[in-house]
Amino acid sequence: MRLAEKLPVHDAFPSQVKRRLEEPHKELIEKGFLAEVNYARRRDGEEKVIYTFKRPRM
Repeated sequence: MRLAEKLPVHDAFPSQVKRRLEEPHKELIEKGFLAEVNYARRRDGEEKVIYTFKRPRM
């Protein structure tokens, strides 16, 4: 089952999903959980989100 089917996000277009996730992504970057968030198109035409996690400080 695709993750999109499990999440309570019912937006019809990738641009709407990106807009809805913009603030949570920003917060996760500011709090140091994520280094960056990128989007890419898969071979089948679907969009995917690529998360780069921040390395923990040692």
